[in-house]
Amino acid sequence: MKVVRSRTVGGDPLRVYTVDDERLLVTDIVGRTLTLYSTTLRRIRSLRLEGIPAAVSFHPHRPLAYVSQLDTDSVAVVDLDRFSVIGGFGTGPEPDSSALLPSAA
Repeated sequence: MKVVRSRTVGGDPLRVYTVDDERLLVTDIVGRTLTLYSTTLRRIRSLRLEGIPAAVSFHPHRPLAYVSQLDTDSVAVVDLDRFSVIGGFGTGPEPDSSALLPSAA
């Protein structure tokens, strides 16, 4: 493994996720943002959240991200096409990661 490309960013990026072949999603715990980058590390857009974004899980068939927010004890549901929060739900204290399970129906 070797570094191919790097970029200096503000805040405190915690995790980087591959969205698809062309985009990356970064959680920033200081800026309270999600930021989309191209795989060439060009910033596409950012979304400010109410809470501190820790971890992200992706819907397997829809362009949705489930973002764990540490200080609000909640998960924000983010539409990745519109890049906006479209819902959310409460969790236990300080959710750091999540997993999506198929429904029983």
